[in-house]
Amino acid sequence: MSQLVAITWFPHSGCRWLNRSLLSNHSSIKTTELFSPFLTHSTDSILNLDRTSQVHKSRSMPDLKNEFDIVKSSIDHGRAEGIRKYFYLKLSEVNSDNILVGALSPGAPEPLIPDLETIIGVNPSIKIIHLVRNPIDCFLSMKSRMEMDGSIEKIGSLWSAYNSYLRRFGSKNTENYYMLKYEDLKADPTDELKKICSWMGIKFQEEMISSVGQYHGKNKNVNLRDSLSERDSKDLIETVQSEANKYGYQL
Repeated sequence: MSQLVAITWFPHSGCRWLNRSLLSNHSSIKTTELFSPFLTHSTDSILNLDRTSQVHKSRSMPDLKNEFDIVKSSIDHGRAEGIRKYFYLKLSEVNSDNILVGALSPGAPEPLIPDLETIIGVNPSIKIIHLVRNPIDCFLSMKSRMEMDGSIEKIGSLWSAYNSYLRRFGSKNTENYYMLKYEDLKADPTDELKKICSWMGIKFQEEMISSVGQYHGKNKNVNLRDSLSERDSKDLIETVQSEANKYGYQL
């Protein structure tokens, strides 16, 4: 069976450029999208359950707690089997000597954090690329499309939570995890792609940078930084500074 690599990223961090324009040009790599709801939804969200409410009810209704635990356990099992089957079907589409690199879609309108613990439990050999981008540029790109209402609080808080989760996962699963900054990739795509290829156990191919100039977005040649007000900048930095420091971003 082929090797599976998943790219995880907060929206507007450059994943489509990395996957469709760079990695896809390698002869041993097939790129795809990963968007099964099992990958990003918890069991509680699938069942539409309020865990806090269930816990409070269970204090006075032991039978309800027992039923709740049975339902959750059965759904957890079904969800894991669903992920296993999903990966099997995706991997069956490629030759056994190829690497399948999938962009793990965060979803919309609000991005959902992937459940990497369950994913790696199902597929221990999966490799995770964590693509991170300066939160100011993510915010401005999302605001230009009025995603998440262009809200500093929503976008900034979720940028921090999303990347914090991925980073903490990486600290516990170092063999499976690779962190890549969009800015480094943009500054020297050849060097960064060589590092990624080495991590995946394949040789870099010059063809990988043949489409480096392709752009996947609507703000080509637009300097969105010019539209950032001092007030927005201050509010955003206050929201994301702690997590941004972990990647060396000087905001």
